[in-house]
Amino acid sequence: MKRKKILGSIFEWLGKLVITHPKAIFVFFILVTIGMFLFAIRVRVNPYLLLLLPENDPEVAEYENLNKFIGTERSFIIGIYTGGKIEKGKKFAREIVAKLNSMEGLVSYIHNNNSPELMKTYGMYFLSKSDLHSLKKDLDNFNSSIQGLSKSIALSSFVKIFSSIDNFQTYIDKLTINPEDIKDNSYIISKNGNMILIYACMTHKANDMAFVNMVIPRLRKAIDILNKKYNLPYRFAGRYEQIYEANQQGNIDLMMTLILSLICVVFLFYIFYRNVLLSIGILCSLGISVIWTLGFVRLSYGYLNLISISIVVILIGLGMDYGIHLTNKFMNLRYRRKTVDESIYAAISQTGISIFGGVLITVFAFLSLSFLNFPALSQIGLISAVGAIFSFTSMIGFFPSILLIFKKYIDKQSPEAPITKKIYKWYDVFLNKHYKRIIDISIIVTLIFTYFTVKLLTSYDYNLSSLFNPHRDSSILARDIAKEFQIKSLAQVVVLADSINEIERITGELKTFEYAGKINSIFDILPSSVDDEKISLVNDVCKRLKGISNNVLLRMVIKKYGLESMVLKPLLPQDRPSLMEEIYKIYNKGLPYSMKREYIVKSGNSIRYSINLSPNVDIYENNNLKSFLEALRKYDLHFIGYPILQYKLMKLIQDNMIIAFLLVLTVVFVMVWLVVARTWAALLSLSMLLLSINIMFGAMYLLGLRINLVTFVVSPLIIGIGINSLVRILDRYLEKEGNKIGILITEMSKTLTLSSLTTITAFAALVFTQTRLLADLGLSMIIGIASCYFVAEILLLAILKRKGK
Repeated sequence: MKRKKILGSIFEWLGKLVITHPKAIFVFFILVTIGMFLFAIRVRVNPYLLLLLPENDPEVAEYENLNKFIGTERSFIIGIYTGGKIEKGKKFAREIVAKLNSMEGLVSYIHNNNSPELMKTYGMYFLSKSDLHSLKKDLDNFNSSIQGLSKSIALSSFVKIFSSIDNFQTYIDKLTINPEDIKDNSYIISKNGNMILIYACMTHKANDMAFVNMVIPRLRKAIDILNKKYNLPYRFAGRYEQIYEANQQGNIDLMMTLILSLICVVFLFYIFYRNVLLSIGILCSLGISVIWTLGFVRLSYGYLNLISISIVVILIGLGMDYGIHLTNKFMNLRYRRKTVDESIYAAISQTGISIFGGVLITVFAFLSLSFLNFPALSQIGLISAVGAIFSFTSMIGFFPSILLIFKKYIDKQSPEAPITKKIYKWYDVFLNKHYKRIIDISIIVTLIFTYFTVKLLTSYDYNLSSLFNPHRDSSILARDIAKEFQIKSLAQVVVLADSINEIERITGELKTFEYAGKINSIFDILPSSVDDEKISLVNDVCKRLKGISNNVLLRMVIKKYGLESMVLKPLLPQDRPSLMEEIYKIYNKGLPYSMKREYIVKSGNSIRYSINLSPNVDIYENNNLKSFLEALRKYDLHFIGYPILQYKLMKLIQDNMIIAFLLVLTVVFVMVWLVVARTWAALLSLSMLLLSINIMFGAMYLLGLRINLVTFVVSPLIIGIGINSLVRILDRYLEKEGNKIGILITEMSKTLTLSSLTTITAFAALVFTQTRLLADLGLSMIIGIASCYFVAEILLLAILKRKGK
């Protein structure tokens, strides 16, 4: 009681402040809104998957390091559909490659099908081990003899070394790299010639949205100009295009849901109250809360992720809930012929306390999510908590100030009574008569829906890609590539090995893997005779050759005998620290492209070999991702790759959602207990929330929805939003000492009905977006809010009726 007296005094002071200084408050809100608007308009959606994972995650760090070499997160693919016009397509592809090469600072490199420099570097490996041992021995003898013998003997000895290796040039010339894949330089053509692919690697990672949004339109414009004389259809794919498409669609969805939900909820509000000024006031107040929150997002995070993009709809739902309760109190007092000032003062000082209790619980419920070390939930938790505070502030400050400034327009309108009470009177009689039966039926329904909830939770969908639009360009091209090149999946996982022998061992193990498709490693381009011993021999020989090459006189002789281009240039660059370092540098310049990536990467200070495994099934269909990665666990190997991180994200969401769910429930229980000061009331509200979520999941299963990334996130959001109606009913019940449920129905039903309808309408805007992720979230939230409404309006009132008896 003491807490309520203190809060009552605070809200009485707020009521007086708003009444005495409405213009000052109005100006304050406008000025702050203008400032926040400058930040809000710069908020963009960043759909980069790794932003949803913890920053300090070691597997993310490994993947980021690997990507410095394999370039997946900087990949960009251009697919040209030739329609049988192969020569025309080749010319178009060459012009595109030339254009890409001219874009300094944008394109890092283009993968080549044929690299002469790479061939020359591997020439040494074609020598037999006996030749290498003999060459090493001759070089050692030459090094020792050069110290004491005459120069002429030394020079003839050097010539003898190279002339003793039969046809050394032929060893280099015979080297070829995957001859079946070599069609032309810098692009690859499908077997039937219907498609040409160009694979490029950009200079920035795909999470740099400013760069992505600059480079993709620029590339499209440049290629469109080149295509005027060829008129061939083409599409983009790769990580860059995926991120760009998701970003563009996300920004469109953000604006569409904001505008559509605002228009719909305000129109619904107008239908209930038939008052233009009230509707305009609500609209402006909602707009202020959204602008402030988006401004906060820009200042704190700078972007919205795949989940927090729904924040505008959450804000509109919460803001309408607060505004409707204030409006209902205000209109009831106006119906009793109270003045505008008196009505606003009473609405703020009396209803404001009840609203504040719900706000407090909602804020702490959302805020608890922000302490999770999981950006997918912590971001939306913090933003929703801050947004709830802004929504309450605008409704308790700006909304009344508008009504006071323009009160003469309200006075000219006849205050209307609320919607007829006949329905509420009938419901009161029905509840009095059948409350026991309602409780019994609710128990049966709970048991039935629990069965469906369990079925839903055991059908968790691990495929994040199923949540995106399958009709976007990158998705279509990916399917066409898989069809044209007869590839089951473009996804890959990588294993790093320290030696050639280890590559052989791992490759042998993976060949027994049930989901193994293509297994690619450095063996694809090295002779089969190469092993760790040969690599060591080649390194030793190269060191000796480098030492010899530093002799100026010997260089002159080498040039005289025509050995310079054959030996020194390809094998002895002056900045070469080791042979493997040299190979690594060459890999950065160009690789054969046959749906593979680089095979040599840096891991710390050492260089390691990579083994790329492609699955023989499409892992993004029928939950194959889970089956594929769980089968990999049978092998005592450490895998890295995008599918690993995607699976980890889905698992983290599954695991963290349980923690988040329990955390939010605990916070809600404590806060409800503090607000209503009754343990039984806090336990009752908790049980009603659990029942609502149970019904929501059961209904989702019956409607054919699967539990996935976004539908799992719904449960803590529903707790944060749904608790408001439960707390208000309990708070009002305790005020009335439980004497008359009919008073609760008369006073609360209209506001709860309208509040639920407007929130459902707000989330309905998400259902019409092109992003399936948001559409699923919207539909799930609609089911959840409807469940909370029916549980509060039917079961909770029936339980309170029975308690009163």
